[in-house]
Amino acid sequence: MSKTSLDDNEYATRFSRLDGAINNLSFNIRKHWKGIPPWLGPFVNRDAHTVGTKEMTAVGRACITRWVVDEILDRYFHPSIEAGLSSQLKIIEKNIRRNAQNSAIQSDEHRDDLTTKLTNWRLTTLEGLQDSINGAQANEYRNVLTQGLSEKLTASLQMNLTDPPPPGLDSGVGMIIELAIGIAANLPIESRDVCIEYFMPGMPIVDAYMKLEPGMPPLVNPAIVTPQSEFNSLGEQGDGESIGSKLSAEDRERERDPAAIEAEIREAAAKGTQTTGQSRSDSVSGVSSKDKKKQSFLGGLVNKKPPPTGGEGGRGAGQAGMVDREAQEKAEREREREREREKEGTIRFAAFVAVEVRGKGGGASGGGNVLVKAPVYAH
Repeated sequence: MSKTSLDDNEYATRFSRLDGAINNLSFNIRKHWKGIPPWLGPFVNRDAHTVGTKEMTAVGRACITRWVVDEILDRYFHPSIEAGLSSQLKIIEKNIRRNAQNSAIQSDEHRDDLTTKLTNWRLTTLEGLQDSINGAQANEYRNVLTQGLSEKLTASLQMNLTDPPPPGLDSGVGMIIELAIGIAANLPIESRDVCIEYFMPGMPIVDAYMKLEPGMPPLVNPAIVTPQSEFNSLGEQGDGESIGSKLSAEDRERERDPAAIEAEIREAAAKGTQTTGQSRSDSVSGVSSKDKKKQSFLGGLVNKKPPPTGGEGGRGAGQAGMVDREAQEKAEREREREREREKEGTIRFAAFVAVEVRGKGGGASGGGNVLVKAPVYAH
């Protein structure tokens, strides 16, 4: 089963148009924000929305792009199928990917097999849905979905925009939805795997999938100083695998599951390996689950109190206490330096997605052809 809906140049062109439409709307509304969206609060200056310059254009691009990935590209299997069924099929597709990635084997052959399995499943599913996709109701389903998504995106933006809404909001949103729906209609009929990802704040900079954008004002006064657990997500968008990171599906699930995060925090606190505040800080700065486990393990070793020495009574106990305090202070300094190192080479936030094509015609075995690099702003 080999079918190419669009070639690489056509995909690159369509994503470029989507990026352009998002950028245009973001520029037009840059002076009409009444606040900073909470999930971007720790990464945007407190007074950025009162100034309304490049920083708020970037905020608009980030908010709209993440919404498009969340609510369209990562939610619906095909726009010409009834919305409920389309959503269920997308869940099945994501589960197939996630279950395969839970395997400890992540060789090039394993990834190729997964791509083949996914594309064969999609094409077989579409073959069975031909009557629906090409039927009389197909256009109706697509129109209803387009209208509903336009209203949802408009409402999502208006939550943080001034009243009345800025001029051109409806038309700008309509253009974005049309372009995104057009892309979504081609993805499932590919014999290749088109991977789309929006990178969350705090993720490490990966040159293969990201390009640094210059000119962003430095972050000197964050709108939110103490981030909430919502910001713990690491590449939570996409079909289950971060195309730029090496996290497993299990790790990614743990990173974006608030309950799991809270459980880890409580467990760490009970063991005395790290405080709740430190765990939250690590999550916000984009530390993977493996890194957090490593830090917790080391923290347990350096904080473990040495056994009391006998023979000198209180003097010996006092010396032991002094050594213990010095060890704890040294461990705290090490952790602080580690947190500072983690901040280096991480993104502040991304303004658009990264797109990679894998499979037949999608690059060398085990790799892919990166069509779009995500424009990102560094700390």
